[in-house]
Amino acid sequence: MENPPIFANFVLRAFDYSKIEHVLAQYGFATFKVPSTTFIQRRFKDPVEQASILSLLRHSKSQHGLASLPEEDGYYHAELFVSVHRSAKLATFLDLQSIGKEQ
Repeated sequence: MENPPIFANFVLRAFDYSKIEHVLAQYGFATFKVPSTTFIQRRFKDPVEQASILSLLRHSKSQHGLASLPEEDGYYHAELFVSVHRSAKLATFLDLQSIGKEQ
């Protein structure tokens, strides 16, 4: 594929991105989650909405073992997933391991 696109998707942590990742893989895209950081989204509309999301996240297998959740600050948080086509030149890959880490 000549000049394949690079997809950058911010996904609220309450949602599972694996089905989309699987579909992209069928088209030759490798997906990487940017580690060690979340991205603040909108504020919860009220304490009921926040409690619902916190409950969902606490029961999620992917959140097992976390002492606290970023959403406790009153905002939705998203994770960044980047998908790059396997035919892309090595130079087009982002250094995902350094994003979100202190320099």
